[in-house]
Amino acid sequence: ACSAVCGLVLNVLGDPSSAEDALIDVFTQVWRSAHTFQPRIASVKTWLTTIARHQAIDELRKQRIRPDQHIPEWADSAFESVAGPIDVEAQFYENERSLSVQKAIAALPPDQKKALALAYFKGYSHSQIATALNQPLGSVKSHIRKAMHQLREKFMADR
Repeated sequence: ACSAVCGLVLNVLGDPSSAEDALIDVFTQVWRSAHTFQPRIASVKTWLTTIARHQAIDELRKQRIRPDQHIPEWADSAFESVAGPIDVEAQFYENERSLSVQKAIAALPPDQKKALALAYFKGYSHSQIATALNQPLGSVKSHIRKAMHQLREKFMADR
């Protein structure tokens, strides 16, 4: 889980020094909030990466970083496997779920994928995404809304 957390924070912030500072905050928050972890709701990896993502986005907002021209790809978010004892069945289902999500995202139109990636992985606001993609704000909002709707329909139908 540590490599996934480190990779996620570095991917969002893009700077090893800032990522290191954010990771200290992530693990401090994990230490303080350990009692709130609920294994029935999420895996440890999911819980850690959620905390890391929010911390990295908060760090971006503190730094007031402007959007850069790097448009993250969904492949940028791939996490390395965790070494150590693994529940093979749980790992299988997690991998299947991950592949299903990646396939669903790959099926989205390019504009929707880019806007969703900037919103989710970089924590950009809609206006920052519009600037980064050189598109009108309304188009960006529409792309994100349509992407989320298509993903929701796909995964609700699979239930």
